[in-house]
Amino acid sequence: MPTSEATVKIERPSRYLTQLCRHAQQMGGRKGHQIPGHLGHRPPAERPQRVEAEWSDTHGTITFDWGTCTVDATDDTLELRIEADDQENVRRIEELIARNLTRFTARDPVSVEWRSKDGSTTTERSRTLHGSQASAGGRKRGRGQAMLIAVTVAVGVAIHVGVGVGLLAMPQWTGMIVDLLLLAVAVKLVFVGVHLYRRRKVARTRS
Repeated sequence: MPTSEATVKIERPSRYLTQLCRHAQQMGGRKGHQIPGHLGHRPPAERPQRVEAEWSDTHGTITFDWGTCTVDATDDTLELRIEADDQENVRRIEELIARNLTRFTARDPVSVEWRSKDGSTTTERSRTLHGSQASAGGRKRGRGQAMLIAVTVAVGVAIHVGVGVGLLAMPQWTGMIVDLLLLAVAVKLVFVGVHLYRRRKVARTRS
């Protein structure tokens, strides 16, 4: 029987296990429900005729008319395993699970890489994994946020300096204004540095 597996590094894996299974259960209860397209306006994914799900905090089983996907949550991963009667049905389930995980983790994208029974990956085929594309989008958003923070700091410093120049004409305020300006700039720089450090630390952890 064809199989496919994936290990997904993710925060709060139990939460996403529950979300996957609950969505599958809702899908099974909606006649005519279709999985929407994402990431570059892809066409809607194929829809199974039958979907059932049962789960706990650490283990879930999603049963399609195509085959079965089991989901196990560890401390920091989701372990996914697909079994189906033929490779085409394995592909269908891979596509559906990848799309849903990508949608659920849109704010903090994950990368999914399916492995066949012989250990080879399936990323070279037409169903290449959406999580990798979403990660690229996440990196672009991260760079955009960093640039926005830098611009904000620059504008804030300019405003402080402009106000300070006007007030420096008043000798009685000179010492106090200089101290306040230096403190404001230092706080902003510390804030930006901590933010960027945390983002890089998370990125290194996930890589």
